[in-house]
Amino acid sequence: MSQAGVYLHIPFCRSRCSYCDFAVSIYQTDLAEKYVDALCQEIQSPKSKVQSPKIEVDTIYFGGGTPSLLFPNQIEKI
Repeated sequence: MSQAGVYLHIPFCRSRCSYCDFAVSIYQTDLAEKYVDALCQEIQSPKSKVQSPKIEVDTIYFGGGTPSLLFPNQIEKI
């Protein structure tokens, strides 16, 4: 069984920095909730590599914009 790290892109920021090259959007509560739901569906999808019995996830990295803008219950849901 191989091990893997998983990167979860959280594309929300309070403002857009002029130097940023990431795909980000200004934080909106309803949009963030939809994004979290879609991300959870993607993780649970049978086509997701995260669900592969040959891969053991040993690290999860939240990155992108500003992941700390998500509410604790949204992080827990993911």
